[in-house]
Amino acid sequence: MQIVVFTLQFKNGVWKEYKHNCNSEEIDAVIESTTARTFEGRYRAVNHADYVAAVNYLFTVTRGGAGNPVDGDTLVLDVQGDEESAPAAGHFEYALKHA
Repeated sequence: MQIVVFTLQFKNGVWKEYKHNCNSEEIDAVIESTTARTFEGRYRAVNHADYVAAVNYLFTVTRGGAGNPVDGDTLVLDVQGDEESAPAAGHFEYALKHA
């Protein structure tokens, strides 16, 4: 399985786009977090929003705050996994235009 996380990361005074390929430990963490969030008192199929929420929880870093970001702050825009049918590139471009 492959999971790709699309983020904005603050470095040297500007937000830059990044694409991160998760390693096996990160993939396990994303799946575990997604499953836990999905089945918290309800029974339904896992959807894209569940993956985004899990990845957001695991990868977002905020040290400086919204109005004063510092180097290393990271904002998750989207996630793509093998099993998803929608191409993440389109979601990524949309998120960049509306961030």
